[in-house]
Amino acid sequence: MDKLKVLIADDEKIVREGLRQYIDWDEYNMQVVATAENGEIALSIINEQKIDLLITDISMPLVDGMDIINELKDKDDAPIVILISGYSDFKYAQTALRSAIVEDYILKPIDFDIMDSVLVKVSNKITSSQVNVQFPVLDQDEWKEFTRTSAMTIMKSQKSIVAKVERGAVDEAIEEFAGVMDRCKIKDRSSNYMRRYSIELALSICELTLDKVESAVLFANDPVRQITELSTEDEVFDYVRNIMIKADQELRKMDSESTSILIQSVLKFLNENYSNSSLSLNMIAENHNVTPSYLSNKFKEEVCINFIKYLNGIRIKKAKELLADISLKVYMVSSDVGYDDVRYFSRIFRKYTGYTPTEYQKKITYSSIE
Repeated sequence: MDKLKVLIADDEKIVREGLRQYIDWDEYNMQVVATAENGEIALSIINEQKIDLLITDISMPLVDGMDIINELKDKDDAPIVILISGYSDFKYAQTALRSAIVEDYILKPIDFDIMDSVLVKVSNKITSSQVNVQFPVLDQDEWKEFTRTSAMTIMKSQKSIVAKVERGAVDEAIEEFAGVMDRCKIKDRSSNYMRRYSIELALSICELTLDKVESAVLFANDPVRQITELSTEDEVFDYVRNIMIKADQELRKMDSESTSILIQSVLKFLNENYSNSSLSLNMIAENHNVTPSYLSNKFKEEVCINFIKYLNGIRIKKAKELLADISLKVYMVSSDVGYDDVRYFSRIFRKYTGYTPTEYQKKITYSSIE
């Protein structure tokens, strides 16, 4: 999926360059393609090329942020807008929020933690809309057909496939996955729908497989984004097959190697104390009488994944178990697995599973009903 194009409009150069340089745009699958010192230039750029996200000051010379919004609001391909405003423009910004294209506003001086949460929200929103255009949702009759012919097959096969990979029967797992892919096909005009749900199946199986192997080899590329970008069922099949083969290799490698006493102790400590939100590499290094640098290198060398990714993996796995209880609110689960900031928890959860915690809880609830 191509990177989302961002335009920054602000009459203060320090703000334009600060946003461009101090935000890791790749993290949100975005790139800043242009900046503008006033609204007139911003509109000219938007008319010349497709812009997905406009970050604009509400007060600028010549043409201000409100003028831009009024100019763009009726365009079919209008970008999503994030407004930047000072306290003196607060009421003005609230008026602007009534426009459908305005996603949020951020007060100056800019809090980059707030900007981060807004950019995550915008990125997910745009990406979801693009996927929905490419793979439309099933209408009621087609959904009934899919459910009748495929849904139970998917749910029953996932655990079976993962179990085969775990015990080393990877050829059997691949064969079963191929059979599931074939049975999930919806006939005639519904090839796009079949592709959408084949990708959903692949994501689920990949997620379950990755639960069993905490390895940098498998996490080198984001499986959620990788699979979503695939165009055909054959590409989906090949990608997940390769994941299974790598998982099998890593499981065999883990069986043949033993970790040091230090790392065994650290792993035990992490699994018992993951719910402690203040848990850190420095704390554990001090607890084990080694330097953080030494522990970090030793951990990566022996576990094949860095400390933070391993800890996040434990926490997200536990969070998925807790979310099966529909009486638990997302903020409660976030706290229980060691995340004080529920927005950060949601972001990490989506990165590892492809779902927000709320979406995952609904998915689990639906599966249990079936």
